[in-house]
Parts: sequence; C-alpha cells; structure tokens
Amino acid sequence: MLHYEVRPPKFASENPPLLILLHGYGSNELDLFSFAEELPDELLIVSARAPYEMGMGGYAWYAINFDNNNGKFSDLDQARESLEKIASFIDEIKTKYNTDKTFLLGFSQGAILSYALSFHYPNKAQ
Repeated sequence: MLHYEVRPPKFASENPPLLILLHGYGSNELDLFSFAEELPDELLIVSARAPYEMGMGGYAWYAINFDNNNGKFSDLDQARESLEKIASFIDEIKTKYNTDKTFLLGFSQGAILSYALSFHYPNKAQ
C-alpha cells in the first residue's frame, strides 16, 4: 500500500465520501494535504505519496528523463506501474474506511494519472 496521510470527516458518517489527493512531481503527500482543512467537512481526505523517491523529501509517480539526443521524456513503464498502484490503493482505502463514493484530485503528475485512471478504471471514482 502507498504511504498516505488522512483527515477524517469532521462529523461521523457511516459511509463518508472519499477524496484522494495525488501530488505532483518532486513533491509528497503533505503538499496537497496542506489545504485539507479548507475542503468540505463531510469528506474523508486521503493524500497518497508517490512510490518513486527522488531525495530531499520528494517523490514522483514516474521518472522524467532529460537526454541530449531524445530530449525530455517520461518513463511510461513507471507511469503504468503507478496507475496500477493507485487503482489498488483506492480499493484498499475504500475497504479500510468503508466508503463508496470516491473522488480524485491531482496536481501535475497526479492530475495526469487521475485522468488516466478515469479511462482505464472508469468505475474507481465517480
């Protein structure tokens, strides 16, 4: 399971709506989580950490490479692996916290993978 931070709903609910936050390249789970208190009280908010460590507290969902011959390119194998990890993570979190309605919010790489997830797993979030 991915490492994550959680903000429970501010009032008890049997089946709270879930918001999963996916940070951008070089950041971590605390980045988007920093504004969790500004989001609706009924949400269970979970902010996930990307699996690839970059050093200095930063993580990535996939590597971005810079090459003199090929220019800038993304590691698509790592992106696919992260997509599968996020899909499994959603299932694990939904089971652990007894949630059905799930929303994704991502920034940069997190937004790209949120969008990709909606195509590959259209029923994971609604």
